Amino acid sequence: MMVRVATYFMMSFRAFLFWQSMEKFHVWITLHQDEKDPGIGFCIGEIINRDRLDSNLEVV
Repeated sequence: MMVRVATYFMMSFRAFLFWQSMEKFHVWITLHQDEKDPGIGFCIGEIINRDRLDSNLEVV
């Protein structure tokens, strides 16, 4: 009985530690995402958006 209680406690405690570390990790990513180079996906998205803006300006 004592082994089961201790095992349950340790599993719960480890899950709590994992949850907290992931929360800190995601907060860190959110705060620092604007400082990094956005990468190729962002650049492609910007090119597509510029093309759409240019085509909208030509129509007007």
